[in-house]
Amino acid sequence: MVTITQYQETVATSANVQPAQSARTVRSRKRPSAKQSVADASGSAIDVKDEFLSRVLDLLSHHQRMALRLRHRDGLAPNAVAARMHLPETVVSDLIDTAERTIRAAQRLFIEAMVEAGNAGASSRSAPFA
Repeated sequence: MVTITQYQETVATSANVQPAQSARTVRSRKRPSAKQSVADASGSAIDVKDEFLSRVLDLLSHHQRMALRLRHRDGLAPNAVAARMHLPETVVSDLIDTAERTIRAAQRLFIEAMVEAGNAGASSRSAPFA
């Protein structure tokens, strides 16, 4: 009786290919850090903002991201989003509202941080050297 491992090795040897470790390989997708993004884009604020918002989107639940994607990217009406997600409309509207509030709050914080960074940079440039 031939085991599965022996069969895979035989097939791999006859095809002159190394046997696979597993049926599928999962590779993690790493995003560049904010520092790399700024360095790569020569300090462009747009890239920093995109990186910040992508991290905020990572904080949202899978269902919140799905509801936002269906509503805004695909342009579906709230009742169509609810039908597509097989959830009640009240739940879907709550998911969308919570996600949008989270994103708006993050945008406000980002803008405040950029203004503070700009003010700190301006005050350090205007300060006389002693």
